Amino acid sequence: MIRDPHVLALCDDLFIQAHQLAGWITDYVDLEESLAVGSISQELLAHSAALMGICGFGPEDRDERIFRRAAAQWCPSQVSCLPDRNWPAAVVRGFLLNRAMIAIRPHLAVPDKPHVQQLAEVINAEEDLHAGHWFRWVNILAGDADTAVEFQQEVDRALADASDLFGSIPVDGDEIAESELLLHEQDLVTAHSTWVNDVTELLTQRGLVASAVPTEVRARTAGGPCVDELLRELGHAREADGTSNYEIYQ
Repeated sequence: MIRDPHVLALCDDLFIQAHQLAGWITDYVDLEESLAVGSISQELLAHSAALMGICGFGPEDRDERIFRRAAAQWCPSQVSCLPDRNWPAAVVRGFLLNRAMIAIRPHLAVPDKPHVQQLAEVINAEEDLHAGHWFRWVNILAGDADTAVEFQQEVDRALADASDLFGSIPVDGDEIAESELLLHEQDLVTAHSTWVNDVTELLTQRGLVASAVPTEVRARTAGGPCVDELLRELGHAREADGTSNYEIYQ
């Protein structure tokens, strides 16, 4: 079994972003975008499930991890948490997390497990589609005089929150063996450097100021208001029928 805390932290990021994006299905920019965001949200849930599966979590384990884990056991990047409900914030945070997943995926290879590699190919193809979607909106919001200033502000806020994307993870319990890791420290250093260069180039290409792109990495912290709110919302769903196991990743 692979017990990689960094991979599992990425699962937290993907799940939280999927949950928050789902709100735009009904509170949407326009009908077409509502459908597109719904599709992205569903695929992010599937990506989170796939990564948990690589780490040895079956359907019941995944359900337990999402619905019953304490807030202090979650460790998302702050960039996956929307600070308030507005579309520019959702766009830039979707863009930054997507570029992080693209930067890190060369280091998630499991060559001795063909079925995992096949799954990775599907995820990679969907991530590439998400990249095109989010960068289209970066172009729209950065290129419109009515939204450019607000969007630059959201870019700066999101970049500040993204400094922990590749940061260390607080781990309780026994030390994790090297054989249980997919992502090693040097992998994270390399992925962060790739992400910085990629994000800087793309933002600058659209005339945005990219000086806030974090070159220094800070550690992730457990829990937080974003997780508290998420668990309250998930708790309402669970309480509606306390006997159900929703098997949300099947």
